[in-house]
Amino acid sequence: MKKVKFYLCAVLLCIVFFASCSGGSSDSDDDSSFPEHLLSYVGDQSYKSPNDVSGVDPENQSTDLKDGWWNDTAFYHIWVKSFCDSNGDGCGDFNGIKSKLDYIKNDLGCDGIWLSPIFECDYKTKSSSGNMHGYDVNDYYAVNSYFGTEDDLLSLIDACHEQGIKIIFDFVPNHTGKGNAWFTNSCEGGEKKDWYVWNNSKLNWNPGMGSSDTWHKNPKGNDYYYAAFWEGQPDLNFRNYEVREEMKNVVRYWLNKGFDGLRVDAVRYLIETENSFVDTPETHAWFNELRTEVIDSYKKNFAEIYGVRGVDRK
Repeated sequence: MKKVKFYLCAVLLCIVFFASCSGGSSDSDDDSSFPEHLLSYVGDQSYKSPNDVSGVDPENQSTDLKDGWWNDTAFYHIWVKSFCDSNGDGCGDFNGIKSKLDYIKNDLGCDGIWLSPIFECDYKTKSSSGNMHGYDVNDYYAVNSYFGTEDDLLSLIDACHEQGIKIIFDFVPNHTGKGNAWFTNSCEGGEKKDWYVWNNSKLNWNPGMGSSDTWHKNPKGNDYYYAAFWEGQPDLNFRNYEVREEMKNVVRYWLNKGFDGLRVDAVRYLIETENSFVDTPETHAWFNELRTEVIDSYKKNFAEIYGVRGVDRK
């Protein structure tokens, strides 16, 4: 019995010793607190995007749009890469979609199409086995060159409208790809440092998709950035007025090109608070801004909101 007690005490002492040693390492220290600086709003409230289109009148949408048109529209979701390859290069494209509009409308009975992410992204491949999902955007103002040119996209939009088909795009505001120039600048401590969510140490924050690690080391520094989904998709900081305006401008930019609406990705995760990492009042407030300052100016436009609770879709 004495030997058993001795060994139990020895094991407990070892556990305490190693736990105390591991607690001194900043790289493995997962703090569950919410640092005060992450609650602060930053940035220039008068910021205008280099691609600013705030003064451009909305145009180019379908002429037959009516209030609530989306309630009566049958949408066909198109994963662009795998839908129709018009030039034989192994990748679906905008011209391929255009060639199938009769099929979509007359054979499938759909009068709306929703395009999966079409913007330039970090991971690009034409391989059938590669998942070029497009949710790692590195340029919101450029289309994925594997899908064609912007002129090809505009031609598709015009062709849709000629056939009475509505067309919406997939908008990814919560995060960018690591290859985005904004993130590179942020990592280097440039003018966009506060465009992403940073802390001097790793925090134990609730992940978006079940990942065991949501804070990652700066590849060009000693601090850490937050990525709710995975390290290749760093979260934008929506407590930055410049980010808020830039994302609103992205929506204006593409609606002005003729899209009839948008589907918004990962809306639950935009702004975290001490009490919650999803569905926060601050997140809802930004979407109210998007609706009142952007969407409502198009009057008959709409945003299909994915995953957020309590948002009025009308």
